[in-house]
Amino acid sequence: MLDIAWSEYLFIAILALVLLGPNELPVVLKTIGRWVGKARQMSAAFQEQISQLEETTTSELTSPLDSLDSAEEESFKTYPLPSQPAKISSTKLPKAYPLPWA
Repeated sequence: MLDIAWSEYLFIAILALVLLGPNELPVVLKTIGRWVGKARQMSAAFQEQISQLEETTTSELTSPLDSLDSAEEESFKTYPLPSQPAKISSTKLPKAYPLPWA
């Protein structure tokens, strides 16, 4: 689990008995048990949600193109080519500040 030997668990138990005393130790152990139970319930709920998501397949999901007409779908698939090539002109930009090496 946490790679702790039984002798270390025994040492922790004796130390808790000495520090907390026999009156407080059962209350503390009960509280820790409740926390562990809540953590396990949350973990089980999380695992259940993950398994439900895994069961959902891509075939059950709808595509946004399913709601389109065939003509609209074709317009999404074909792209018109430009009639003229793009004109690229070089422009000089003003310097915002002088560079030390320029």
